[in-house]
Amino acid sequence: MNPTFYFAVGARPQHEDIDVALAVGQTSFLVPGCSAGAQLLARHADQRISVALDSHIRDPQRPSLAAYAAAVAAWYGRPERFAFAVSYDHLGAPGRSVRDHDQLCMYLARLGVATTDDPVVPVVQRGGAISDALGPALADDEDAVPHDEWALPRDRTPAIAVGGMAFSQYGASAMSWMVGQLIALDRRPRLGAHLLGLARPDVLRRTVVTSFDSSRPSKQAAAGWPAIAPRYQARYGFSPAELQAQRAARLAYWIIDCRDRVGLPWSPVRARELTHGLVYRIGMQF
Repeated sequence: MNPTFYFAVGARPQHEDIDVALAVGQTSFLVPGCSAGAQLLARHADQRISVALDSHIRDPQRPSLAAYAAAVAAWYGRPERFAFAVSYDHLGAPGRSVRDHDQLCMYLARLGVATTDDPVVPVVQRGGAISDALGPALADDEDAVPHDEWALPRDRTPAIAVGGMAFSQYGASAMSWMVGQLIALDRRPRLGAHLLGLARPDVLRRTVVTSFDSSRPSKQAAAGWPAIAPRYQARYGFSPAELQAQRAARLAYWIIDCRDRVGLPWSPVRARELTHGLVYRIGMQF
């Protein structure tokens, strides 16, 4: 089964960006939990939307762990829209990430959240290990695990998020570490991984990867036609003139590209529909 793509829209996405994504079939989003973007997705009329929360790791004025816990608890009360929350992790500090994950779960329990439902996904940062967050594997070899356990599909909600890759430039050392963590997780039946900020198809084809997020479509849309021209795909449904003239068309193009490269379906849409004919708008349905 192909992994779920969560479009990372940032703390203050434009209303149009959400509608453009939905128009091409992108219904899953990653958004900072205490942000205006989270509020935007919470009140959107489209019932297909699924939201994963992150903990503002890039925000210089990062909300406190307690504030993030309150945001997660509020979203937990909306199971029809809430997918999971990434734990309160820290770049370059795997030990601190594990400790704050435990603290976050404690806060959530006090707020009445059933942490046995695993609403928060622990993070392993570069330099850490899967076992730091999940504990030792139950078995070192497949023979010690019942055969029917290996036959079961991976859970769609990830057991672990692998972080720090968006900042590593995909260097050989970083990629070697990350692949090692996925191999370790693959020895645990039914458990899957979410990759934070990594959308490389060669990695996402691993069955242990159940979801990933990326902000690449927004960044590439801002880069204009020069980013598209070298590998332009006419089959995505937009002409060069439309892509040069409309940021919305470029955003749609790059979301389609991200989905197509990992085997996910997408919905064709005409450029003029992106500004004049979208069915859904924020807070209302036409």
